[in-house]
Amino acid sequence: RPEELAEHLEVLRRDREALVGSGETSEQLRGEVTALEAEYRALSQRLSERRRQAALALEQDV
Repeated sequence: RPEELAEHLEVLRRDREALVGSGETSEQLRGEVTALEAEYRALSQRLSERRRQAALALEQDV
């Protein structure tokens, strides 16, 4: 129906904008995941070093 075309066009435009926006959100989330992975690796290395130090201290006490 011709009278519904304008409304349908608006719905399609909103859908397209939502899809484009979701792409930006995906890129942002990928960046956050990358940063969090790097932080996780750094913290796990610190934890390993502290465990190693604690083991050496325990070994000396025994």
